[in-house]
Amino acid sequence: MKNNGFTPDGFLTWWTCAERTHIEECRSRLEAIKMAGVMPETRRPIACLRDAVDEVVGTKHVMVRSLANANGLQVTAEQKGADQNHYTGQMVFHLQSDGVRVQSLNGPLPWSLTQKINEKYEAAYLYYAAASVGRILRAAACIRLSGVGVRPGGGVYWVHGDSLPQWMQVRDAVVRAATRGRTEVFVIEHQLTTEAAKAVYSGLHQEVEAEIGDILKDLGAAGKRACQSRQDQATLLLEKIEKYEAILSQDLESLRNKAEAARASAHTAALLAVTATS
Repeated sequence: MKNNGFTPDGFLTWWTCAERTHIEECRSRLEAIKMAGVMPETRRPIACLRDAVDEVVGTKHVMVRSLANANGLQVTAEQKGADQNHYTGQMVFHLQSDGVRVQSLNGPLPWSLTQKINEKYEAAYLYYAAASVGRILRAAACIRLSGVGVRPGGGVYWVHGDSLPQWMQVRDAVVRAATRGRTEVFVIEHQLTTEAAKAVYSGLHQEVEAEIGDILKDLGAAGKRACQSRQDQATLLLEKIEKYEAILSQDLESLRNKAEAARASAHTAALLAVTATS
């Protein structure tokens, strides 16, 4: 990428994501650059099968239930009656190494149904949808690289210029793992002018307020682990604020005080939770 002869103080970035991105290829490429932590947890096959079944045959008149071995699902039709409801098993979906086998319990099934279920299952199990890739990119930009959103509705993020090489590696990883459609990640490098600094501060302020709201929400009803997790969240938020004090050459005491108060509240809630269970 041409940098026009200057070292950027920061950059704006946003993206459009492919319809499908291969999960394992994306994971492999992100692991290679030590960024695999931004990926969501791998979904269990049975959860992907349930999504496929719900999409293809799910209606308000059928029930989808797991089998005892947790490796398949049964679809049962429900017919409401005046005195009692009637239930008829329709089909069973079995997870196998080569895909999904469909077993009919009530007459022949069209081949197209088996084909459609397998297509939907494969899409859910092997590929990320566009929204999932967007979440990966946001986690990389805002959590791993300490960026902030600068557009009230989201979608445009500011990241410090020191992180540009890492961001380009992340971009290449998700772009190359796309299998249907294209993922495009856009970058505008710039110097941190007074007006740019105002925009960055505004984004940081909104993020801090939102994070503190999450930390304090229903804190009194949270358990010990949840309180400790929120305390850790507040600590990370404080570290980010301190980093931006250096970036913006600005005292962010008001934001620090709010984050410190939220951390103290989470700490107190954790102690109370321990007392309540002892």
